[in-house]
Amino acid sequence: MAILGILSGCRSARDLERFAKRQLHAFGAAFDLELPKAPCDSTFLYLFERVELEQLFSLLREWMLAQTAVQNKDFDQLICDGKTLRGSAAQLDSADRATRFVTQVTLYARELGLAIAQTSFGTGESHERAALKA
Repeated sequence: MAILGILSGCRSARDLERFAKRQLHAFGAAFDLELPKAPCDSTFLYLFERVELEQLFSLLREWMLAQTAVQNKDFDQLICDGKTLRGSAAQLDSADRATRFVTQVTLYARELGLAIAQTSFGTGESHERAALKA
């Protein structure tokens, strides 16, 4: 519910709660479950505090690739895109007076039209080439 809510434009735990209430019957039907009620906003906050994001991203990536028709195909073109996250600027380093940021790098498979890997790092700790190699 959380992933679909985020993909549908939810920006807060309250948004996710409202989304879950609206879609409760659809989720129950899709997964053949009898859901007594939708998760509340604090349930989503609890989930996000405890989920291992790298493990979740790995599972999501595996699932997305399993849904494609070209599962065992070599990709002709991979596209990388790095973005500095807004509001992530850290204080200047006293040694070299450089501003540090958090950067996110995403790797896209052109043939699939989707991201197959993503990671974040601090510019003081790593760089895009190292992130892409990892």
